[in-house]
Amino acid sequence: MAAPSGNWSFADGTGMTNTISLSKNKVSVNGGEEIKLTKLPRDKKSNMLETIYNVGLNSGEVAQIHIKNKKAFVTMNGKNVETGEDYEPSIIPKWAIVFFILYGLNFFLFIGGAVGGAVAGIAVFATASIAADKKKSTLVRVLLCTAVYIVITLVEIALAYAILSSGVFS
Repeated sequence: MAAPSGNWSFADGTGMTNTISLSKNKVSVNGGEEIKLTKLPRDKKSNMLETIYNVGLNSGEVAQIHIKNKKAFVTMNGKNVETGEDYEPSIIPKWAIVFFILYGLNFFLFIGGAVGGAVAGIAVFATASIAADKKKSTLVRVLLCTAVYIVITLVEIALAYAILSSGVFS
């Protein structure tokens, strides 16, 4: 997959125009030296769904590059610099931890190993993505996460049954 890229021009709090360029995982501010994205300080609000890097500007202010679903965008003072809309990072609600624990239990109860770990990893990422979607009501998100859990559990049971009935452990 291609690395996220983009060019953003915006005014900071002092009215100074800034340009942030992102290409091939390298960042340049106002045409200056390119810096590897991973060398920038990560914001404490980064999580498994969204990585946020702090970018220092010439005025001393800080803009943020957000990488989410292989797409990049920039915020300044809590606003998306392209749309002007308020932006809040993705936050995984505390109730989602219940599903993560259930996936861990499924890992030990049903299939385990590399296959079980892969299934659990997919399930955790899907659940985190659904749970953090603020466009849906909490009830809808809980119901969708429950549906994902049921489907994943049925898949793990089917895989465990297929492995046991194949005679591999006879």
